[in-house]
Amino acid sequence: MLYAAEAETLLARIQALPDEVDEVMLIGHNPGLMEVLLLLAAPGKLRERARVGVPTGALAELDVNVGRWADVSPGTARLTQFVVPRELK
Repeated sequence: MLYAAEAETLLARIQALPDEVDEVMLIGHNPGLMEVLLLLAAPGKLRERARVGVPTGALAELDVNVGRWADVSPGTARLTQFVVPRELK
C-alpha cells in the first residue's frame, strides 16, 4: 500500500519499476513524499527550499540519470523544479 507510505517504501516501489518505463509521477501526501524527495535529491538550492516544507499542491520534478530504476538511490536525482501554489498566478 502506498497511501501514507514512508520514503523507504516509495523508493522501493520506484526501484521496482520496469526499465521500459521512461517517466513516473508520484502523487500523494506528506510526510512520505517530502521524505522521498529529500532522500533522492542531491544537495542544491531547490532541495534546501523543499527541506523547509512541501505544502499541499506543491510540484517537485526530479531528474534521475540512471540506466535502470533499480539504480535509483539516495542523492542520485537532480531537483529541477520546485513550485509551490503561492508562486502560481
